[in-house]
Amino acid sequence: MGHTLLRPCGSWASRASRDASALAAGGFIVTDVYGTHVLLEFARVAGVRYVQVSTKEVGDPSASATASRLGADLQVMAYVKTHGTNASIVRGPASYGPFQHPAAQPAAQIVRALDEGAPPPDTLAGEWIHADDHSVAVERLLREGDPGEICVLGADDVQLPLEDGLPETVEWFRSRRDWWEPIKTRTNTLSSEEQYARRSGG
Repeated sequence: MGHTLLRPCGSWASRASRDASALAAGGFIVTDVYGTHVLLEFARVAGVRYVQVSTKEVGDPSASATASRLGADLQVMAYVKTHGTNASIVRGPASYGPFQHPAAQPAAQIVRALDEGAPPPDTLAGEWIHADDHSVAVERLLREGDPGEICVLGADDVQLPLEDGLPETVEWFRSRRDWWEPIKTRTNTLSSEEQYARRSGG
């Protein structure tokens, strides 16, 4: 059986706090909407498959960051309908797992507990998906999805239950202080306003 070499192009939406999106709304719009346009143009011209990794939060675009992600998704659908671009969208809940930025949840809870010698979290509020499961779903859509398809991830897509994945993630952060402590230190040297002003070019 032969192998097909895929030359995909994609965009991953990142989670951000409402405070962050309010401080630098313009930066989110440029990154999400215009950035997606640039990638879609490349996919259109090169004739490659494109998958937009979005978020379930676009169903309630009440924050600037979520609204800009919805704008990015609309760009994808416009390219499918106008140019026939082979593009799809996957919308999932928040991801967690190793290598998550220590300022993002639930990594922030975990590293704070480790620093304070407190018990790490053993459950998470809301809907979550392990990064490995998320990646599997994205690859499946990349290989098998139809142009214009919007795949919404849910409980059926979770192979690693939270009760297994969260302790594994906690143990990873416990053993990899060498990775996250320098990042946390750098992040803490700037206020949130300074961080997002830098990202938005302010």
